Amino acid sequence: MSADEIIRYVLSFLGGGLVAAIGNWLHATVAARREREASYLEQQLRSLYGPLSFFATQNEQLFKLGGQIHHEYSAFFKGPWSPDPETHRQLSQEMSATIELSNEYVNRVTQNNMRVMEILEQNWHLADLEDAEVFARFQLDHARFVTEVREERRKNVPFPILEALV
Repeated sequence: MSADEIIRYVLSFLGGGLVAAIGNWLHATVAARREREASYLEQQLRSLYGPLSFFATQNEQLFKLGGQIHHEYSAFFKGPWSPDPETHRQLSQEMSATIELSNEYVNRVTQNNMRVMEILEQNWHLADLEDAEVFARFQLDHARFVTEVREERRKNVPFPILEALV
């Protein structure tokens, strides 16, 4: 075998190894990128979208229950009131108890929304850009609820102004 043939074989061997090395490097790079994407998506689901879905679904069920209570309240307490003071007092107590039950479910929704705010504040970096407007609207509505309703800051604000803010 001549020196030229040996050089060609060595270059051929090294060239094949180089192609294999480049192929392995490309495969490892793509696999690492996919692993990072999968890890990020898993973190999004565990830390942001999973908990948000849980609380949103729970709130939906609580609102549905509140609507049922309101419907049953209207159906049960509709009609003429008896002039009997004892009956009137008994019905007033039952009406109040029914309203309080409904309010308890609304309070649960309020507690859930506080948790949703904590989740959004702690995991904002995991939110998809497409959801930014929805999350911003939720945060605004929540801030208004806390400020205007819970802290009763809208007591002396004229109704037309409050109506215009909707």
